[in-house]
Amino acid sequence: MEIILSAVGVIVTVIAIVIPVWWDNRKKRIEERINKQRDAEATNAKRLQLLNLLREAMRKNLQLVSQAEEELKQQIIFYNVDTVLLEATASMKYELITNVELNRLTDSVRYELEHLHRKVDLQLEIWISAQENSEQIMEDEQILDIPSRRLMHTRNQIIGSIFAQTGRIKQEISQVLELIEGEINYNN
Repeated sequence: MEIILSAVGVIVTVIAIVIPVWWDNRKKRIEERINKQRDAEATNAKRLQLLNLLREAMRKNLQLVSQAEEELKQQIIFYNVDTVLLEATASMKYELITNVELNRLTDSVRYELEHLHRKVDLQLEIWISAQENSEQIMEDEQILDIPSRRLMHTRNQIIGSIFAQTGRIKQEISQVLELIEGEINYNN
């Protein structure tokens, strides 16, 4: 009888130790699963927010590129494309967006827009310089305006280069927008 009581005592002691440890481990696993789920939901919310921001930036730049293309036919534009958001989110998208093709195309569009941005700035600076040069020549009552003609010739070459680039930019932006829509639909 004493052996039975002793065995029951050992069993009760083991149960008293094992059950709380098991319960604590189970509780920790449940908490970890809940935390992982919260983290995944937070990451997904950030991903969707980033995708929506990128979509709006791409739409805005598509509109600006199309508008610039039309207005450059009249020879002067005073505004530029918007690359601020694309630059600010450049590294973040690699953390949140797993679509490699979307990231690659977004970077390509950002590069093309930055290149276009420099060209638009340069053509405007040349136009302003040519105008100032022409006014100075007119004040000096000189007939030849060769420096201004050279500047305007260079500006026209830059404008031609802008026209050559805008088609590719619009095509890439359209591809990015399609991929973004696919990602948003997939995540919802």
